[in-house]
Amino acid sequence: MTKDNGLLQAALNGDREHPTVPRTPEELAAEACEAVEAGAGSLHLHPYDDHGHQTLAAEPCAAALRSVRAALRPRRVPRSPRISQHLGGHRARS
Repeated sequence: MTKDNGLLQAALNGDREHPTVPRTPEELAAEACEAVEAGAGSLHLHPYDDHGHQTLAAEPCAAALRSVRAALRPRRVPRSPRISQHLGGHRARS
């Protein structure tokens, strides 16, 4: 019998105001790598636009996802972590 250890999800940012909370695609990618190396199997992030506002607009979301995926690819993680995005009452998954 195998032991189910559950799934660890890392919430990379959110609606918090602090200078160390990642906002840019590059910052999200760096935090994602650290989270996956620490054992996260799922990543939750909030994309931000160029004005510093949370958004589900296509380009900021795509930029964040491209950056995170590109950063994780060379690390040869056993499996790609699930990534979810959330803004208000809307949820998008990748």
